[in-house]
Amino acid sequence: YDTASLVTANAFKKTGYTFDGWSTKEDNTGIYQTITSEDLTDVAGEEQEQITNYLLGLDDASGIYFYNNNYYAFNLTETNGATSEIFAQWKANTYTIYFHGNGGLTSNREDVYTQVVTYDTQPQFSPMAFTQTGYTFTNWNTDPKGEGTSYSASDRANNLTSKPNGKVDLYAQWQA
Repeated sequence: YDTASLVTANAFKKTGYTFDGWSTKEDNTGIYQTITSEDLTDVAGEEQEQITNYLLGLDDASGIYFYNNNYYAFNLTETNGATSEIFAQWKANTYTIYFHGNGGLTSNREDVYTQVVTYDTQPQFSPMAFTQTGYTFTNWNTDPKGEGTSYSASDRANNLTSKPNGKVDLYAQWQA
């Protein structure tokens, strides 16, 4: 109690999400607060001691604090020696779908357009924007030759990749 305790580094993984800090509440309302180097300018001691002294100087300081890529717990309970639960917070990754004309062009004569998607959302694919004279669009495919996974134009982008800032290439398939 009245000592900033270093929180063990996050070892959890959640597919399609990036760790976004610790919280004292499961619903993210008790999210951590950030301490800046300016906050510690006039506070003596090593990092953990500086943070403790800084927080002791605040009125009613309690919670999770972030400084220098570390998380510190401070007075999470009113009882010295009591334990508290903290909760990992997650941010859904985004990825970009690259729609390739694969011989077709948009009205602006472009052969690719993009759609940014957030993991665990299921937006419909961007409307078909390509045309190719003498051909009819049949579907999207992960392979330019149509030998990968196929998606119809009305499909939804449902977790096509879990990587943060990932890239998914879809190629228009045409029938003469």
